[in-house]
Amino acid sequence: NYNFNPHNRLTHVINEAERTIKFRQVCEASEGADKAVQLAQLMNDSHTSCKTLYECSSDELDELVALCLESGALGSRLTGAGWGGCNVSLVRTADL
Repeated sequence: NYNFNPHNRLTHVINEAERTIKFRQVCEASEGADKAVQLAQLMNDSHTSCKTLYECSSDELDELVALCLESGALGSRLTGAGWGGCNVSLVRTADL
């Protein structure tokens, strides 16, 4: 029951490239709103896009990301090639 959707995959790739540029800009900014919150939102948006547009997440990774966020991570996303694997989370030092 799998339907390959190249439009969704291309949309993910373009948006992911834009998120990567934005992530770098936030990191390089000398001032502004809370950087960690901005970076975390980009991470969360990336995971959602990987899940819904590129379809490279898994139920297990989605659950792991959700658990990390529920446990205090500001942002969390799958990493690597997807289709299984691991995730990376952004957590404030005080919350470790």
